[in-house]
Amino acid sequence: MTIRRLLWFATVLGALAAGGWNACGFRRGPRVEVATASVSVGSIARRIIATGTLQPVRTVQVGTQVSGTIQFLAADFNAIVHKGQVLAKLDSALFAAEVDQAEATLGEAKAALFGFELAAEDARTKLTRAEQLATRQLIPQADLDAARIVMDQANADLAAGPDSDRDNRRDGGWRPDDNDRHNGGQLRNDDRCRKR
Repeated sequence: MTIRRLLWFATVLGALAAGGWNACGFRRGPRVEVATASVSVGSIARRIIATGTLQPVRTVQVGTQVSGTIQFLAADFNAIVHKGQVLAKLDSALFAAEVDQAEATLGEAKAALFGFELAAEDARTKLTRAEQLATRQLIPQADLDAARIVMDQANADLAAGPDSDRDNRRDGGWRPDDNDRHNGGQLRNDDRCRKR
């Protein structure tokens, strides 16, 4: 019985030792790993999240000296713009119609001036002829006076023609210059409209 008892005692002792060994292995904390690195200089990036309203550094009010219908906008509210950039384009149909009308009026004035010049030349020719005939006493004095009156009237019409044409051009108001025609009605933030 001693061997049997000894064997039983050894088995219990082995079981207790195995249980203790396993219990110590599970209770042990996680394994700590240590990494090493050399010292270096650098920046530390730190992200900051904030809410608020952004204000521009400088704001500029843009306007035109000419009113019209905007065909398209090339810049929006709070957009960054640069000098010379096209901001908006006006519909040039009304301006083109005004230019066409002014050119037609100018053509009519030139035609009227040409008519006055022809009438003055005709009156001068008739007066010269009437004077020649009057010196020979072939026409009455009343015809010579009528020719002089016609000549004076033609000269007055000729003298008044260019002045009234100048007044019409002066009262015409805004006229686009050559750059406005080439820009097609585009408004830049450094353009100026001229009055002629």
